[in-house]
Amino acid sequence: MKPPFALLISLYLAWCCSSLLEWDPNGNLIAHSYSIWGDWSAHFTFIENIRERGISWISGDNPIFAGAPFQYPFLSHLITAFFGTILGMTTIGVTEASSLILIFLAPLLVYRAYQQFGLKPLSSFVGTAVFFLAGGYQWMDLLGPAPNNPREPLSNQFEQLSVFTQFVGFELYPQRAFGFGLVILTWVGFWALKKHQAGRFTLRTAIMSGFALSALALTHVHSYLALASFLLFYFLFHRNRKVFIYCLGIAVVGCASLAFLLLRNQKPEFQGTWEYWLPGWALSPKAGLKAASDMNPITFWILNTGLYLPMAWAGFWFAHRQLKAYPLARVWFGAGMFLFVLANLFNLQPYWYDNLKTFTYSFFFLAPFIGVFFERVLLTRKALYPVAAALFFMQVNTGVQDLYFLKTQHQNATFFTTAEFSIAEEFKKLRHSADDLVVISPRHNHWVPCLTGSPIFMGFPGWLWTWGINYGSREREVNAVLMGLPEAAQIISNQNLAYVVVHVGDRVQERPVNYDYLRSHFSSILNRDGWEIFSLRSPATSVR
Repeated sequence: MKPPFALLISLYLAWCCSSLLEWDPNGNLIAHSYSIWGDWSAHFTFIENIRERGISWISGDNPIFAGAPFQYPFLSHLITAFFGTILGMTTIGVTEASSLILIFLAPLLVYRAYQQFGLKPLSSFVGTAVFFLAGGYQWMDLLGPAPNNPREPLSNQFEQLSVFTQFVGFELYPQRAFGFGLVILTWVGFWALKKHQAGRFTLRTAIMSGFALSALALTHVHSYLALASFLLFYFLFHRNRKVFIYCLGIAVVGCASLAFLLLRNQKPEFQGTWEYWLPGWALSPKAGLKAASDMNPITFWILNTGLYLPMAWAGFWFAHRQLKAYPLARVWFGAGMFLFVLANLFNLQPYWYDNLKTFTYSFFFLAPFIGVFFERVLLTRKALYPVAAALFFMQVNTGVQDLYFLKTQHQNATFFTTAEFSIAEEFKKLRHSADDLVVISPRHNHWVPCLTGSPIFMGFPGWLWTWGINYGSREREVNAVLMGLPEAAQIISNQNLAYVVVHVGDRVQERPVNYDYLRSHFSSILNRDGWEIFSLRSPATSVR
């Protein structure tokens, strides 16, 4: 059996992503992708929490925001923690290794899914390539003046209205649950679909695949939304009792899981709200990109996605005329366009930019039609071969260059220093319990939650407002403790706080931390490399 063409894509993606984390000669952990640096601290936190504290917190408090229920899909982190423990790997090591495995598997599975759609190997390769290397015509910026920010990839030049960023570098690899979700959907979902199309969809197959697909709700909500869209159109165009029961089962179990995550009672002060109606997405004035809101929508989408949408529409027209060759064309196209319209009308998360996750699945469903389009062009006449090659080059060039940009390590940000790794190990030995609640300053990539698994009173605000958590009242409590305000003693008692961890560079409302208050009221149990840890439960100094 010949290796699939998609293996070339898998190898390229894995090669580009393989060096996004690096240990420098001094033992510091360096990220060569701002997306990795920005996202993985939260993933490290959840995985390390599971390894240090078990899984009880999943049904209880958010480990980065005590007092609010944990509402983040956790299954991908649970799986990662399990394998890290079994294999004896560190949280950082197992996170990177599992992410590389997922990004390597994804093109192979998508390629097989597109073949099941009805594409021939070469056309399936085209569809897979334009999906994973999606970008617009930002590469043309290299033909003129240099991009306005040479530290960012071509598809992340906001000042030049390049906001529809490359999927792999900004979503699939950094958003680890996304990688798990895509692999589960393409592996299990299309295995079940193949069984159904072949008339071998047994009760055992239904139970196994239904259970796995329902778990998408606890793995990645957007993947579950993509599955729901596909099943909706599959039922609309292939109505029968068995399909209905199968879809209903996945809906019931999945929605029950989502209810467990999203609808649990919260204290009113922790309930965040955002504007759900956002017609135009980045073009909406509410997105805050004035230049984009003044831009022609057609120009905007061609700049950001090239001819992806026109070619998909043309491919659908060809496929619809040959439904015997592409029997699921209406299902795929319906799901893809439904998600595209949905993401252009509604703000599905507090931060408008996060609708890119929905757009990713929209383009996943539309990509095989681009394969159909190229297949039709190549079959028309040989004279069009150069045209097809040029179109393909123009469509994938930005994605190829964006990933190579990351490979060449143009972005550098320190995750954790050697000192922080050492202090984290010391703190794990000093603390009374892994469940002790810690007060930290809201700095990004803090070693306490990421490397020790300790729950924190309040984490980095970017982890909170993007999930809809209104942290205003909690922020005031953190500030009161770090500034030594009169109400600090009562807050410490009411919230059962155990430790304060601060750094000489930490500031509270543009003022330094009140070390005089902390040192006069609590015992310092560790002080080195600019970090100081105070125990709030020392019998000799406790305010309680």
